[in-house]
Amino acid sequence: MSQLSDASQQLKDRIRKPAQLLFNEDLMTVLAFLIIPVVGLPMLFELSKTMLMIFDLINYFIIAMFIAEYFTMLYLSDSRVQYAGNPWHILDLLIIVLAALEFVPFISFPGGRASPVLRLLRVLRIFTSLGRTAKGTKKPELPAIVTPIQVSRMKVNILDKDGIRRCISNAHKCNIADNKGPAWIDIQDFSAIDMDYVCDAIHVPKYVLQSKISQEAFPRIDYFKDYTTIFTWNVRLISDGEGYRDLKISRNGLLIVCTGDLIVTICTGDSTLFDELLAEGPISVGDDFAINVLYSLLKRKVRDGEDIIRSIERKTVRLEQLPVGKTPSSFLEDTFHLRKDVLAISKNMWHLRQVLDRLKTRKVTLNGIKDEHLHLFDILFDEADYLYETVDNLTESLSSLRELHINTISYEMTRVMRILAVITCIALVPSTIGGLLGENLIGIPFPIHIGEVIFIVISLMLLELYAFYKMGWLR
Repeated sequence: MSQLSDASQQLKDRIRKPAQLLFNEDLMTVLAFLIIPVVGLPMLFELSKTMLMIFDLINYFIIAMFIAEYFTMLYLSDSRVQYAGNPWHILDLLIIVLAALEFVPFISFPGGRASPVLRLLRVLRIFTSLGRTAKGTKKPELPAIVTPIQVSRMKVNILDKDGIRRCISNAHKCNIADNKGPAWIDIQDFSAIDMDYVCDAIHVPKYVLQSKISQEAFPRIDYFKDYTTIFTWNVRLISDGEGYRDLKISRNGLLIVCTGDLIVTICTGDSTLFDELLAEGPISVGDDFAINVLYSLLKRKVRDGEDIIRSIERKTVRLEQLPVGKTPSSFLEDTFHLRKDVLAISKNMWHLRQVLDRLKTRKVTLNGIKDEHLHLFDILFDEADYLYETVDNLTESLSSLRELHINTISYEMTRVMRILAVITCIALVPSTIGGLLGENLIGIPFPIHIGEVIFIVISLMLLELYAFYKMGWLR
């Protein structure tokens, strides 16, 4: 008995999906609507025997589909008693029973055909489909709103007279507030949960960090009484890639807070600035420590922009070296992706250029800043300005490449249209003469032979070819 039950369940599983695809509610509703013209047209119009036979075949097919759908779904249902007791399924059964009465031998109808009213009862199948669909469509329950537990992921790196300290698991153990002398505090993966602690530690109002970090801020320098904030974008090349769309660039907000001998960098994402600057060479903790760190940070950002621009420039040169007319089908899409990257880095370089421009002309709130320090920032500004002009030239180069490609495609299409026009004009000569002369030369009012006609046609075609050649359409 168990083996028989397992075999029956396996059979159900095999035919369940095909049955649901075949006997779907949309198809059964369409068949129910089809009954209306099948039953109504013979009642309103006098049709031929052939059309009546076709309507009978359609009627029998619809009845067979109704019967097959009911008993197949009854067999596949988990509870046949519950399926048969459903009011909509009871109406389905009533419809197919009334339809089956037409085929019972000992039940006859006037005229040998079922009553049209009896046939029209099958239209009720429309309402059973719609009713089941409406009942089966439940309003999806909204998932419960679960407030996620916010956990600080902040990482802190500190460089001061005591050396390098790193705090990864619990940044608060670094005691940021204890660093009063020359120090660089690098904060990574900063989030809103760390806002109060960091504000109290570096003595910066909470609204300042909220406006710079939590919201989309515009890169700029803000001067306050005891500190200066510099906001810029930490843009870095992650992967160069071989293709034109493989360029991967990370972009996070970077806030630099300068106050006395203390410089604090706050990044909303993962940053490698601290390790990169230490890898370039040791930074001595002395009188000009904060100035040196600030200069190294901005210089690193200029170098990061230079790496990205150099990569885009190489890809642009590769596109420029492609022969005209032999560019790949993805040329326009490739240039579009490159131009999008160029516009993004152009915006970042313009922002960095503006920051350096203001920095070299106004003194920041840092101890020990001198005119020679401002001169260093002036040099960085010149480099950033040069990179911005390079990006501008790349933008124009990519736009020119796109226009050249579009013009080349238009020119090729024009050549094709010219060739089609030449072929049409040349073919017009024999078709016109053939249409005037007809199928043969017998009975025409002037004597002419077939050889003469061929000579005239060929001569006119050659004259047209010469005319198009002189016009340059065949070159």
